[in-house]
Amino acid sequence: MPHLSIPVTHASPTHTRLNFEIQRRACKIVQANKFYLGKTNNFRDIINPLSFESPQKIASATKVVSMQDQDPQFIASQLSCPKGEAGVDMGNKMNILNQIITQQTIEKLSPQQAESIVEIGPGNGLLSLPILDALGADGHYLGIEMSETMAGELQSAIINKSCTTEVICGDCLEVQLKAESVDGIIGVNILYFIQDLLAFFTHIIHWIKPGGRVVFSIRSDKSLKKLPFTQFDFHIRNTSEIESLMQNAGFDAIESYSFDEQMIPFGDTLVPADSVIIAGEKPHP
Repeated sequence: MPHLSIPVTHASPTHTRLNFEIQRRACKIVQANKFYLGKTNNFRDIINPLSFESPQKIASATKVVSMQDQDPQFIASQLSCPKGEAGVDMGNKMNILNQIITQQTIEKLSPQQAESIVEIGPGNGLLSLPILDALGADGHYLGIEMSETMAGELQSAIINKSCTTEVICGDCLEVQLKAESVDGIIGVNILYFIQDLLAFFTHIIHWIKPGGRVVFSIRSDKSLKKLPFTQFDFHIRNTSEIESLMQNAGFDAIESYSFDEQMIPFGDTLVPADSVIIAGEKPHP
């Protein structure tokens, strides 16, 4: 498993406190990764990460890449489709950034034993492991990942899970699945990178069984517009627009709710983030 990139700086007291907060939050992901990969049997590792490895110990074994030193357009491209060593590093940063929003999205999806679940844009897969655990031996998980780098990481992360697993590297709009074969679809922070969202929703609804569900999560349009890299290749939409496109594609029982994560770590920076969960169902005939 690749190490998380956790920054350590020797700057002003304010920066020191800031980076310690980033490291403190990152510890929880490190322990969660250990739990899901079978390196610990103690769920308390996840509940109380500060009781175990210190941020300084973790940081000493990691490579630091400053987000402030990177070009905003480069960051946007790596968020859209991570590539190479920088892409692996970005995937690890996203694990920290997306911990809470992913947990909330999975809880809303509520995967059940023996279901067939498709995840679009799972990244390196470490935050997706609770889905596979919930599916059990008779379940099926398919991860569709645009990035070849992330698809390889994902394959390594899920290889030993009991459910049937499959990874497809490519554009989800080009993936052809059997009609009405999927119980649920999940996607975290992917909708900004899809240009024609109506075509996307129209495409994936054919995969879903009647009564099946979709759950997507995004950062709010207000949050995104505050970030310097979202001017490059991001398609920022408000919640109402997304809900309308889902309805036009044939979904019903559409609902959304938002929650404020306040300041969350992104590389060596804390960024404001309020998040939105949007869910819908495929109606019965």
